[in-house]
Amino acid sequence: MSLKFRGYDDSQYAFFSSSCNGIGGPYILMKDYTLLVGSGPQTLMGCGVTGNRIEGELAKLISNSQSTLSLSLQPSQSISPTADDQTDMPRYNLLQTMETAETLVWQNEVKKIP
Repeated sequence: MSLKFRGYDDSQYAFFSSSCNGIGGPYILMKDYTLLVGSGPQTLMGCGVTGNRIEGELAKLISNSQSTLSLSLQPSQSISPTADDQTDMPRYNLLQTMETAETLVWQNEVKKIP
């Protein structure tokens, strides 16, 4: 699963995606770290029984939702001397606690540019 925030001239959108479909909506981040996500477009490709179930639950959880965000810096990890990517970037966890008490844990990763 992935989460991306995008800004446009007149609005901000949050995009939640699995390996098959995506769900998005306009969002507002309040000063108290409350995230409000409206409803928006959702792609509807067939993703198999399990994929469809997961995406259906995600759509119900995210569309027109309210959650609280908490960001934390994670301890640095050593990079293997044989690794192709020698960048030791800061690692963060973003906890998204929904009104319904579910908590989603998001972790940042290096964006691969082809």
